[in-house]
Amino acid sequence: MAVVGAGCGPEGPETLEPPVVWGGFGADAGRFDRPRAIACAPDGSVYVADLADRASVRGHEKDLFVSPRPREPVFDGRIQKFDPAGKLVQEWRLAPFDAGKPAGLAVAPNGDLLVGETHHHRVSRYSPQGQLLLRWGAYGREAGQFLLIRDLTCDPKGNAYVVDYGYIEAVGLVSRLQRFTPDGHITTIGKPGSAPGELDRPEGVALDAEGNIYVCESGNHRVQVFSPAGEFLRAWGGHGEQPGQFNKPYDIDVSADGYVYVADRDNHRVQVFTGDGKLVAVWGSLGTSRRHLASPWGVAVDRTGACFICDTGNQRVVKVRLRLPGITTTRRGR
Repeated sequence: MAVVGAGCGPEGPETLEPPVVWGGFGADAGRFDRPRAIACAPDGSVYVADLADRASVRGHEKDLFVSPRPREPVFDGRIQKFDPAGKLVQEWRLAPFDAGKPAGLAVAPNGDLLVGETHHHRVSRYSPQGQLLLRWGAYGREAGQFLLIRDLTCDPKGNAYVVDYGYIEAVGLVSRLQRFTPDGHITTIGKPGSAPGELDRPEGVALDAEGNIYVCESGNHRVQVFSPAGEFLRAWGGHGEQPGQFNKPYDIDVSADGYVYVADRDNHRVQVFTGDGKLVAVWGSLGTSRRHLASPWGVAVDRTGACFICDTGNQRVVKVRLRLPGITTTRRGR
């Protein structure tokens, strides 16, 4: 299969409509500080997680410039909810922490939002209005515990899939995928390594319509596909800059059409594949225009085929519709 966009120049394949961007650096509502994760809801809402740095001072604000006591940085993870055109609908704050950032967003079948709170080693579930409903997880390597959560997703049955990794001195490296059923059953898939079925720094997880599980790994610079039962099916990629190769793939999503979108962070692009790993499009290169990207950390595709990218280095979200095989018109219905 020919690569869509081959010979189309550095801007990549043809788009069905001009790319839309929103955001810009800042802690104000509608702006971003290192947007890391993005998810699309069935109603068209787009959720973005970012990190707002704030200085917390021991003592009163009036003592800000005279107190000899040291300032301590506090990081407020934040969720912002937008409509498909980028209009801010709502925002809410996550629990503060002193390092890292939230990573991973997923929309449950009923519309609830799951958030991977990386340095709290837990998953939090919120209503679409931002009300905290429940939390689960704790630090550790046992089933149901987490080290550094990197991403999560949900299937139509309400099962949650979470990838995490980290290092424990007494144990060594941990890299895995855990599946949580609504009745509390936990299945672990993968172990550290580079062989088929093994994982090295899993960063993103997504599902296709058949329930197959797609995982992108920044350590092995590849995509792996597992069956719904957790059996290894296939893999593709490898480290490099050529089309089809990766330099730290950081997120992945599968469209309703079965196309696999991968945020290729350090190559500053999004690559699109068929479900069996055939490359069909490469979009983006390093830059600041609306057709460029800088270190994209997140990607999500909505039901209409629109691709939303966390353009982290440019502190914004980019919305693009690519002309792919079988997609020749703009689809707006859901």
